[in-house]
Amino acid sequence: MNQAEIADLEHSLRSNGHELVDLSGNPDVCVVNTCTVTAKSDYQSRQLIRKSARSGARVIVTGCYSDMNPVSVSKMDLVEHVVNNANKDSIISYIDNNVKVRDNVLTRGSRTRYFLKVQDGCDHSCTYCMVWKARGMSRSIAMDKAVDMARRASEQGYNEIVLTGVHLGLYGQDINSGLTLADLVEELLSSTDIRRLRLSSLEINEITPRLLDVFMDSRVCPHLHIPLQSGDSGVLSEMNRAYDRDLFRERVLEIVSRTGDIALGTDIIAGFPTETEEAYENTLSLASELPFTYMHVFPYSSRPGTVACGLTDIAGHGRRKQRASMLRELAGWKKQDYLKANKDRTLEVLFEKKEYDGLWAGTSGNYIRVKARGRDNLEGHLCKVRIREVANGHLLGDLENTT
Repeated sequence: MNQAEIADLEHSLRSNGHELVDLSGNPDVCVVNTCTVTAKSDYQSRQLIRKSARSGARVIVTGCYSDMNPVSVSKMDLVEHVVNNANKDSIISYIDNNVKVRDNVLTRGSRTRYFLKVQDGCDHSCTYCMVWKARGMSRSIAMDKAVDMARRASEQGYNEIVLTGVHLGLYGQDINSGLTLADLVEELLSSTDIRRLRLSSLEINEITPRLLDVFMDSRVCPHLHIPLQSGDSGVLSEMNRAYDRDLFRERVLEIVSRTGDIALGTDIIAGFPTETEEAYENTLSLASELPFTYMHVFPYSSRPGTVACGLTDIAGHGRRKQRASMLRELAGWKKQDYLKANKDRTLEVLFEKKEYDGLWAGTSGNYIRVKARGRDNLEGHLCKVRIREVANGHLLGDLENTT
């Protein structure tokens, strides 16, 4: 979702005549969009603010970390302006009104994928999370606005649109109790010329049979990311998650039976404060059993101000680190097995960039990194690629056609 917000800001800056450069390009202004998901992301946000200041630019800070720590961020050296999440749209006018720039050059942005933020905020309150505090209650954009934005992105040459939000599965509920994410996806497919549509992270109990039906359309990427967080019902209750172990398992198996060869990703938190050895083993066994194609594993990060921060920590740093390592090892095996299963298949790949090895790299519909050799500029093109071998964490293949 942060990528969606940054993409919108980039588009607005370019439309207003500004040129986007990296930190080595002597920028006039740096806008840092911060995150507060973990203690590590807090640290990385502070580091990037300092790095931006060292570039000599005037620094504007926004995002969840600065929302939760506005005073300390505003006191950081060379931070000129702090903008809360609700007022991100004001960043452009602030730059135009307060910053003298050297040149105004309109540049063309990337034409790979367009991140369409259709929802913000969260009505749930997971006990380990600060984001629902930073982002507020769930808010959706109107369906006609989402369709118009998708249509314009398609007309501008984007071949993949990613629907995103803080809690995407809540889309529409704040507008109309009968409006759902499935309504939006169906409307996007029927009313636009989108070549490829991808759904970002969704909660297991928000993936309805009707939503699964949209995967019958070949334009919808066969890929779902469904956070598990823990495979133990007791820990899930302590986390204030809206499902238990049995419900998650049942729903995932139902998804696989209905959609067939779909890529399934997940998030897992290792070492939640109340996670016993038995609870961890429950997570490990469930993650082993379910057909995940990749797993994002995070050691639990204590967030001051959350309910979980006040729990007695029986897991401890050492066990937390060890458990995360074992889960990541499992994730590596699962990913490798899935890569092997795609050998000799033909996948549709959206190419993003040419890498140092001279090969073009992109992402398949089922969310695999694929590389192929091509003489033409393949950036932003959808190509059929015949997979011939498994490499180090990705697939290698040969182009069949380009569109």
